[in-house]
This record gives sequence, C-alpha cells and structure tokens, in this order.
Amino acid sequence: MGRRGRASADADRVDQTIRLKQERQRAEEADRLLSSKVLNDALQSMRKQAHDLIEKSDPADKDGRERLYMFLLAVRKFEDQLTLFVKKGQMAELRMGDNG
Repeated sequence: MGRRGRASADADRVDQTIRLKQERQRAEEADRLLSSKVLNDALQSMRKQAHDLIEKSDPADKDGRERLYMFLLAVRKFEDQLTLFVKKGQMAELRMGDNG
C-alpha cells in the first residue's frame, strides 16, 4: 500500500473511531433517559390520558380516535428510537473493542 493509501486508511479508521464514540455517547444519553423516572412517568401519563380519551370518545368520531391512536404510536416510536440508540451504542462498543 502506498503512502497515500495508508494515509487514507488511517483517516478512515480515525473517522470510524469518532463515529463509534459518538454512537456510544448517544447510547449513554438514551440509556439515561430510558432510566429516568420522570421521563417514564411522563410517558406513562401521556399513554393513560390518550387511552382514557379513546374510551370516552364517541365511537363515530373516527378522526378523533385516529389522532389519539397516532399519538400513542408516536410515544411508542419515541421509546423505540431511544432503545435503538442504546443498541447501536452497544454495537459500537463491541466494534471499538475489536479495533482496540
């Protein structure tokens, strides 16, 4: 491998290391959020309020019920995204160990 090739490979490794560290930091932040009693209480309250509103709603109000359902999906997607960040961080940690 020529000098230019080695420099490019070294730069790629540095870039990958930076990306892996960023993923690991994001995972740590996401894990803290997922462990937060305040956040979990807020999400649980939001879910309960939406379920209560669905139960009290007029069955003929399809648009209103659909909006509440979409709201519940958004809450779930938010939690899923945080969980995905944690999993990506775990994978980054493993790759960093393999490269270290």
